[in-house]
Amino acid sequence: MEQVSFDTHAAARRLVQAGASSRLAQAVVETVAEATRINTRILEDLAYLKHQGETNTASKADLESVKSESKADLAGVKADLAGMKTDLAGVKGELKTDLAGVKGELKADLAGVRGDLKVVQSDLASFKSYVESDMITKKDLYRALWVQSMGMAGLIVALMGIMLWFVRFTLITA
Repeated sequence: MEQVSFDTHAAARRLVQAGASSRLAQAVVETVAEATRINTRILEDLAYLKHQGETNTASKADLESVKSESKADLAGVKADLAGMKTDLAGVKGELKTDLAGVKGELKADLAGVRGDLKVVQSDLASFKSYVESDMITKKDLYRALWVQSMGMAGLIVALMGIMLWFVRFTLITA
């Protein structure tokens, strides 16, 4: 009889890439492999009987035995699939909870960045009033503006980094 190979590692990898957890992917692959082994065993038994010339002499009880065994195996596979559906629903729930937590953290981080931005704006306003009082030279003014500009640029880069991380995380979990 021709051997049929089933690459369980590749199948599990495809399921994980499609979004299944590794635990769920492993369970699905094991179930499919078991069903394949059972089917192969039945086919081998039938081929053996045919080879022995006993195909026509198989009793009704033999056929009923094979039929009931197949039904039992199929029921087991169905039960495993039902369990996997439950696991998948749990994973989806966990992902939603995790995503909600991450969104909350990002909102808090964004609020912190906004607060920092207000502090910088306040510092700039204070600096402007100090400059307007002619207490410093133009060279000092340019240096201070350069430092403040770099601080603002750093905050903008940090804010963009947070936004890009959020977009990437959202795309990965979607």
